[in-house]
Amino acid sequence: MKLTIRLLVLLVASFACRKNSGETNPSITGEWDLHSTYNGKPWLFTARFKPDGVIDGIGNGKLVISMKYKVSGDTIYFSGDPSCVQNSVGIYKLHFFQDSVRFDIIDDTCSVRIANTDKFRLGRVASDSRAGESR
Repeated sequence: MKLTIRLLVLLVASFACRKNSGETNPSITGEWDLHSTYNGKPWLFTARFKPDGVIDGIGNGKLVISMKYKVSGDTIYFSGDPSCVQNSVGIYKLHFFQDSVRFDIIDDTCSVRIANTDKFRLGRVASDSRAGESR
């Protein structure tokens, strides 16, 4: 009986200690957004990760940035950022959750991209049927 209880406690403890990140959707392709404020006014930032490896960043309906991305496993590589030195590549770990994604820096030398990407969390846009459209 003691052995059974010990095994049961061990089993429960092993399940309790398992990493549960909530990661459910490993695809970055599609639309993601962030509702915030900027200078005291509402700010809606939408990131469109297109299947061709281009990301468009739209702030309150206006294109504010366009650059390239590439995903390999749980890592995303950003390049072509106009606010960075030419050929600069930012490398970030992707953390997917049920309806959002967060970026954590692995390696990047561009301070502007770091300030706008590290620990940045975007929510998946519910109607994501426009992900592959070019705009």
